[in-house]
Amino acid sequence: MFNKCFKVKVHHFPIITAVWLTASYIITYITAIVQGHVNPLFPYISWTGTTPPESCVFSFLLNVGSALMFLVVFIRYKLLEVTTSLLISRHLNTCGFCLGLLSCLGINLVANFQETNVLVVHMIGAMTAFGTATLYCCIQVWITWKINGSSKSLTIFRVVLCILMIPTFIDMFVFGNLADTQFNGNQILHWEDENGGYSFHLVATFSEWIMALAINGFVFTLTSEFKRIRFEGVVFSKKC
Repeated sequence: MFNKCFKVKVHHFPIITAVWLTASYIITYITAIVQGHVNPLFPYISWTGTTPPESCVFSFLLNVGSALMFLVVFIRYKLLEVTTSLLISRHLNTCGFCLGLLSCLGINLVANFQETNVLVVHMIGAMTAFGTATLYCCIQVWITWKINGSSKSLTIFRVVLCILMIPTFIDMFVFGNLADTQFNGNQILHWEDENGGYSFHLVATFSEWIMALAINGFVFTLTSEFKRIRFEGVVFSKKC
């Protein structure tokens, strides 16, 4: 008989996830610019992954990022499950877990259904990914504030990130719709000032980048709390 237990440093997952997703945006942005497929000045993140070859890279990177995000959401859920005894916090923890799963699903939809090919599914994915992620982060702030699970300065920083997420999420869709109604050009991926609605377009795209980076930053802040737990994985035993 023998036993082997894998010890995983779970605090690495928030770091890897935040860095991976941020790198995904940057890599596809650079690729799209080099290929000349988008306007360099603040295109939508999804626009940088809508044309081959960057669309292939975009799908792969975000699919992996979605899996990493799921691990973070699950670990966070289990951590709060054993550290909080407040009934309302436990219910919110379950609610947050469900929202986190929806956000992961939204990331998958955004990754695999390009805006220029399947617009409706892509937009549903974007709203799910960003909207539920914002609600998830707000719930996590409320729970940690109540149970004093993190330092005051870290909690305040998370509140600031959530304050950034909410208006940028609204701005992205409101100004994005306003811009679309005024666009009169031929190549939407190369939106220029003379195409109409350009200022609204920039507000929408800038808001999307700020929101995405704020969410990634929030995930990164979970590192300190994840250091307090230890995961010992599957135990293997030899059959007699």
